[in-house]
This record gives sequence, structure tokens and C-alpha cells, in this order.
Amino acid sequence: MGSLRNTNSFHNESSEYGAPRMKRKATRLHYAAHDGDCRRIESLLAVGFDIEARDVYGRTPLLRTAFNGHIDAFDLLLRYGADFNAEDDWGRRAEHLAVKNDHWDLLCFILEWGGEGVLYSRDNFGRTPAHLASLKGKRDTLSAIISSKFNINAKDNWHRTPLHLAYKSENEETAALLKGNGAENKCVDLFGRKPEDM
Repeated sequence: MGSLRNTNSFHNESSEYGAPRMKRKATRLHYAAHDGDCRRIESLLAVGFDIEARDVYGRTPLLRTAFNGHIDAFDLLLRYGADFNAEDDWGRRAEHLAVKNDHWDLLCFILEWGGEGVLYSRDNFGRTPAHLASLKGKRDTLSAIISSKFNINAKDNWHRTPLHLAYKSENEETAALLKGNGAENKCVDLFGRKPEDM
């Protein structure tokens, strides 16, 4: 415990959100969250580590747990007051990171915590979790999103739908899943391309 107090100033090296990237550094709390180590997380919070500190990507410890799918650590950080709506430098929230890395169990937990509205959250590119699932070919996750009555034709900043991104990533099974659930093949992006033109 004494060694933690001696190095406690380390957590102050992490600059505030919006500071230049090279000035922000991951703290020991980020690493504990990354590993999903609940015991270490509690110890570090007890000696004053900042629960909202930002790493070089603008991610808080909560977002680190989402990136790696650590449900228990995610829950623990929320109970300690972590910002559920935190975003990284790309505007990605926990639900985006859970989908991107195929952490289905964590996405279910996030849905329980925040409701189905989280499926409509958009990153800086206007992409919803459905866009990311389509781009990454995460069919099981996408099926669950579709079953929640999500607007499958939602458009990102380039007016691309999840179907555009499924074709862009050359994932025909994902494209078939989307088309089978009402995705429109006639939607045109800002460059005049239909999904099959990607």
C-alpha cells in the first residue's frame, strides 16, 4: 500500500480529455482495467487514482474494460461512478468497443444498464454499433442488434448503411443477413454508390 502512495502522483500525469495525445498517458488504473483485475482496480481507486483519466487514445479505464470485454471490471467501475457515456478520441463509447471486439456478453450488460438507446449512439464518423458489427462481420452481434428493432438502414456521416459496410468488408454472409432483415440495397452514399458498388 505504501508503494502505491509513493507513486500516486503517476495518475496525475494523465492530462485532461482534449489535451494533446502525447501529453496523455495510461495510468496503472488503465492497465488494471485492461487486465480486468478488479482487486487491483479497487486498490488503485482507494488511493486516489482518477477514474476518468484518459490514455493516449482518449480512453478511460471503463473504455479499456469494454475494449477487452471484462464485464466484472466494467460493472465495478460503474459502481464507483465511472462515466457510462465516456467517449474516446473517435467518439466511440463502450458499446462501440464491445461490438468492435465481439464481446457479446458485455454488450448485453451494456444494454441492461443503458437500454436499447445505446444501439443508436454514434461515433465521430456517425457509425452505430450496427455499422461496426457489419464492417467487422460480427454476425451474431448483428443478429441481436437487428432483433432489437434497430433501424437497419441508419446512415453514417457518408450516408453509408450497415449494408454498405458489409459489402465494403466483402462479408457476403453479413450482407445476406442484413438484406434478409430489410436492409435496402438502393440506398446511395455521398459518392453515389449503392451497397453492392462498394
